[in-house]
Amino acid sequence: MHRILILSGLFMVWATNAIVPPQAATAQERASISYDQALYLMEQGRGNEALAALKVYALQGNMEAHYKMGQIYRLGLGVPINLQQSMVHYRDGADRGHSQAALTLANILYFDLYNQPGSVEEAVDLWKAQAIKRQGQAYYMLGNIFWTGERGVLADPILAYGLMWEASRKRVRGAIEGETIMREKVILRDRMQGQKVVGNLATNGFPKTPLVSVNAPKAPEGQLYVDTGPAKGHSRRAPPQDWTNTWRILIGGRVSRKSANRLRSEIGVTLPGIVGDLVFHIMPAPNPRGDLDHLLVAGPFKDNYEGLVRCSYLKQYEYQCESLGPTRR
Repeated sequence: MHRILILSGLFMVWATNAIVPPQAATAQERASISYDQALYLMEQGRGNEALAALKVYALQGNMEAHYKMGQIYRLGLGVPINLQQSMVHYRDGADRGHSQAALTLANILYFDLYNQPGSVEEAVDLWKAQAIKRQGQAYYMLGNIFWTGERGVLADPILAYGLMWEASRKRVRGAIEGETIMREKVILRDRMQGQKVVGNLATNGFPKTPLVSVNAPKAPEGQLYVDTGPAKGHSRRAPPQDWTNTWRILIGGRVSRKSANRLRSEIGVTLPGIVGDLVFHIMPAPNPRGDLDHLLVAGPFKDNYEGLVRCSYLKQYEYQCESLGPTRR
């Protein structure tokens, strides 16, 4: 006769002669506790005993044990919640190749500790390593991040589509909806480019610069793109009635009016194929000192994607650029 015990989402069959889950174990007894029994202690909230038992397996190279120890500290299973200590064990597990430990550590770094120097960069690197291993959750997270270009990550909508497409193929929650939204914004040839790049990550790794749309003007290698006017097919857009209520890009951040005018002239002369169809506008912006900074904006765009793509071109020439949406909808 067998008894069924649900443990960590798995069904485990215990024979009638199975060892009864240990009570408070001594140091000598911990060495003989099975891994399944250690997990039972964890599920029962007996965190200190579980940690001591799991440590034996971790020292033997069991990467899953490192992950479980991280879970105990992060979730406070019988011990006080200790995020830093959980990260030690997640990192040990990740270093030994445990994908879920790496993904969990990346989530902590990106969502909980993003204001600490180096946290976002480490999180992105962890997700990239897992994406190269074809982990669906890593595809999904990177797809969102490269789509929006948030927290200092350089936006790359084409790569973002390829990543989200792969995540949707793996049925990651939210990925099918994300791919549908991106598909409406990214032209077919760019979608194919993104799919190809992501499909070859294991061989080529991640691109070092944002992928360039097939519709983008081409610059001679090692030179700025310089031509005599807007790219073929471009025509200047009609200026919006209210710049704060339209999609636009902010170039260069807060500067003086003189610097904004200089920047507008410089970009207009050197990169007409990229910005030649845009309307520029210098907006006053009050600052804490009580006087005015100025913002150089350009547009208008029909949506965020158009602005992100244009910023991705400008950033390749080391111009600071950010896509901004309407303040009133």
